[in-house]
Amino acid sequence: MTNNNTNSRSRTSRRNKSKRRRRRRSREERRGEERRGGGGEERRGEEEDEEEEEEEEEEEEEEDEEEDEERRGEEEEEEEEEEEEEEEEEEEEEEEEEEEEEEEEEEEE
Repeated sequence: MTNNNTNSRSRTSRRNKSKRRRRRRSREERRGEERRGGGGEERRGEEEDEEEEEEEEEEEEEEDEEEDEERRGEEEEEEEEEEEEEEEEEEEEEEEEEEEEEEEEEEEE
């Protein structure tokens, strides 16, 4: 189960990185066209470019934070599962010890 969660996290992370890369490339391509005056569009000022870049960086940071929160939640779930498994193992060991003690007592009688 832990391995599946880890695989899922890395797939999600890779997907988000690819999305950010694609967005960055398309943003750079748009800027290049606008600066050359391509497509019949008006050229935008550097301030507008900077504002757009800042907004996109903020979006990327928010996505990163969401990923981190998701990862923390998954890690907490994994820890809880591991603790439950350990408790179950301890209970099983105690039961086995009790059974052995009972068997020994019966043999002594």
